[in-house]
Amino acid sequence: MKSYVVCVSDAAHADCQTPVTVEDETSLGRVAQIALDEFIATCGSDVAFPLFVDIHPVEQFASVRWMQPRPS
Repeated sequence: MKSYVVCVSDAAHADCQTPVTVEDETSLGRVAQIALDEFIATCGSDVAFPLFVDIHPVEQFASVRWMQPRPS
């Protein structure tokens, strides 16, 4: 089992970070799609394109936090 953080954000700086655990990397596409679907469902018509999807191993997430949008 491997753990990742799937981050979905849009051009207006709305973002969602979801920790996921998968058996192997072949499942990452499916969990990224689920995270993207949930993000769009939550934002509804307020989604500001383009959308960005980042996937980081959970152990590296703290070192790449600078890449995430800052809270307003």
